Amino acid sequence: MGKWLPVLFRNLRTDGLHQLMMLYAAAMLWQWTEPLETIWWEETMEIVRLTLISAVVIHFFIPLRLWIRRVLIVLVMLLIHYQVLRAYHLYAATSEHALENTVEFAKSMFPYILFALGAWVLLEFMMGWVRSRVRIVALIVLQMIGLAILDSFTTMNLWLAAAWTMLLGLAWLITAHCVVLRDKYPEGWRHLASYPLRLITTVGLLLSIIFLVGISMPSTAPLVTDPYTLWKTWKGEAVPVFYNAKDGEKIQVGIYRSGYGRDDSELGSGFTFDYSNVMQITTNRKSYWRGETRSIYTGKGWELPPEKNRGDLNFVTLNQPLDSKGVKFSKGIELTATVTVTRAEPYPVLFGAYPIRQVSAIGGEGNMSNLRWDSNTSTLTWAETAAPTYPKQYTIVSQIPEIDEQELRRVSAMERTSLPTDLVDDLKLPNELPRRVHDLAQSITKGLSNDYDRVSALKTYLTTSGLKYTNEPDLTWKMSNDFVDSFLFEIKEGYCDYFSTSLVVMTRSLGIPARWVKGYMTGAKAGPRPDQMSSYAMQEEMQREEGTYYISNADAHSWAEVYFEGYGWVPFEATPGFSIPVASPQAEQEASTLPIQADETLKNEVTNSGKPAEVSPLMIYGAISIVLIFALWFLVWKYRLLGTIWWRAMLAGRRPSSGQKLVVLTEHWIRYCRRKGLRREDHETLRESITRWEQEMEGLRGSWNVLLALFEQTMYSTKQVTEQDWFRAQLEMKKLMERL
Repeated sequence: MGKWLPVLFRNLRTDGLHQLMMLYAAAMLWQWTEPLETIWWEETMEIVRLTLISAVVIHFFIPLRLWIRRVLIVLVMLLIHYQVLRAYHLYAATSEHALENTVEFAKSMFPYILFALGAWVLLEFMMGWVRSRVRIVALIVLQMIGLAILDSFTTMNLWLAAAWTMLLGLAWLITAHCVVLRDKYPEGWRHLASYPLRLITTVGLLLSIIFLVGISMPSTAPLVTDPYTLWKTWKGEAVPVFYNAKDGEKIQVGIYRSGYGRDDSELGSGFTFDYSNVMQITTNRKSYWRGETRSIYTGKGWELPPEKNRGDLNFVTLNQPLDSKGVKFSKGIELTATVTVTRAEPYPVLFGAYPIRQVSAIGGEGNMSNLRWDSNTSTLTWAETAAPTYPKQYTIVSQIPEIDEQELRRVSAMERTSLPTDLVDDLKLPNELPRRVHDLAQSITKGLSNDYDRVSALKTYLTTSGLKYTNEPDLTWKMSNDFVDSFLFEIKEGYCDYFSTSLVVMTRSLGIPARWVKGYMTGAKAGPRPDQMSSYAMQEEMQREEGTYYISNADAHSWAEVYFEGYGWVPFEATPGFSIPVASPQAEQEASTLPIQADETLKNEVTNSGKPAEVSPLMIYGAISIVLIFALWFLVWKYRLLGTIWWRAMLAGRRPSSGQKLVVLTEHWIRYCRRKGLRREDHETLRESITRWEQEMEGLRGSWNVLLALFEQTMYSTKQVTEQDWFRAQLEMKKLMERL
């Protein structure tokens, strides 16, 4: 051990810069462990990471020849495989013969050993090849391109990995510059190396600032859309990426970004939430913003019925009523919505609350030639021609129906007459639909006497039976070829398309017409104004439904509509955690009285207590901030002596000596004496000041003797102050402070 440490330090001194560059190479390779976690086995990741760590440690701390270190790395790699494979139950010694166990262990290492060897070879290659500044920059560019591609076309957020790559690259370039300086200008390098702390502190502070500023920058929308995304968006398609599932049979699953306009013929792929803004809607009531409907369920998704001739659809005239077939609501509430579209791509429909009664404004009357009204589905269709362009703003008036549950129970309990021919598609189901879907619907609705209660029971089952909402369902459980059947009995998790389609299919299996609807949820309301910071004003603003709602791609949604003869199409929300805004006589009565009650209650609370009933979040954050500031101030004050010592040492670029620390200690207790009324004149030496203090305060005579002697030894004597003198001075200062 006595010989090994000097050799180690000598090795670090002579080749420390190259070893730092090896550390940067390993850290750059480490940035790929997060992206690879989605496609590599967990044990593979553990073996690769341990291999990188062991290679760095051996190269750093084993001062032997290079070939010996590489042999040690191979041996440690075998040990890592042995431990990890045993921990994951991938290898176990089952034979009494060592040779047979060795052969079995060698077989179990594949393919893991290939990944470990690959990572180590890459590390050795980067250590040996990436030396010049040009190659370092090339490596940084290649790594950034790879991370950017994965960040753009997958669900991974690799911004932090990119920031680390830039930080490591800058550090690598600085280290390479130091190597050149050491080789070409040895005298200048020796001068710099004599102040290592100053050099390291300066470089570290600079890199830290760059790194912190980089990761703290706010995210912004891209200025230019990449060509592939632009092409897919222009076609009205989603941008898919793929990953492999970690099961015996690898399955390719499409991951899309949320939004409207995806192909509905094959549902079930996961998606990531895209919060980019789509439209802004200023309205007097919140609502779901309905787009279009689908009636043909194929077992995999939804398809449009045979395309209608546009000549069969009605032209739309501004401010003229639009008739919806089958909609026979006797009462309703008028809703006016002005839609401002913020996306460039066109949609096949215009969005509005259900049912739309008229279009009162659109970006110029010339655009009306592209607008048609489908009275069967209550849909404003928009032609997919290039001109005229999709309107940037339009105003729609809707008549929100009042849902009277008692009336719905009455009409749905009556004996059905023959259904209109327009509803034939809304009852169709594929012949291959598994029987257990129908049986489940029958068991859920057993004993119920009307269709409304039956549909409500199906909805309750979907929202409360333990089916999980997730935007990335685990499709490895899928066995059935039918979308609804696999969801209800196998996957048991999904998003709105799963729940809404299941409600429609089960409702149809009971002989009740139903259709699938897609559009957007209500969206997020614009934030409170500056004059609405009080809790009462914010509560009042939340209760108001009128305002501007911001709709993003993440608000894309689907739900169901069920037909009740003599009443019309009624919307139903089957996704857990979601609620479609509808009007009912009871709800309207409660809504009209609630603000007054809330107003009176809040005023009473303020009057009786003299303060608001709620604690403002601003007050909570303010209190926490004050506590943290005082805690930080206390720590700085308590350890101010050590802080001063190390700050001066950092500026000097070397470790502080005992004498330097004792000088700082002397300045510290002189300031303490000044706070106690013992001032030192500018013309006095420290001994003269202490002599005067002892004359003024007889009870403190002799309190400064040890501290004064140590200070004078530090300043004027050739005798060095030892670490023991430093500790002794601290004890004497504590005694002095107690006496003062």
